[in-house]
Amino acid sequence: MQPDKYKTEPIRLDEQSKLIFKSYRWPGNIRELENEIERLNVLAGGAAVLPAELISERLVKSVEKSTTSPEPKVSRDGTLREIVERIEAEVIHQGLIRTHWNKSQLAKELGISRSNLIQKCAHYGLDRKE
Repeated sequence: MQPDKYKTEPIRLDEQSKLIFKSYRWPGNIRELENEIERLNVLAGGAAVLPAELISERLVKSVEKSTTSPEPKVSRDGTLREIVERIEAEVIHQGLIRTHWNKSQLAKELGISRSNLIQKCAHYGLDRKE
């Protein structure tokens, strides 16, 4: 019986890596995750634990940005409809700023049509102010 030269120990993520992986949105789904794990494995040189220092800067910055962005400060006074509209306007406004006023991109992120987003922007007076 020949020894299994390809048999290896399972690779693990350190705690900080786990937090980053859990916090990232994975817009590329499983392929993006597979590519990142493969990249880490190559960079780690066969280490049993993959350290957070090797995670792509793009992922780390995305997670840092999402965890440091402030929650919208919206008054809870008024009717439910008024409160929901204020929250919706704030979410759209922050999204427009984040996407550099790219309404197609924001509409896709929000799961609504571009025309619906344009109507909401007009309703809330969210026109780009230079």
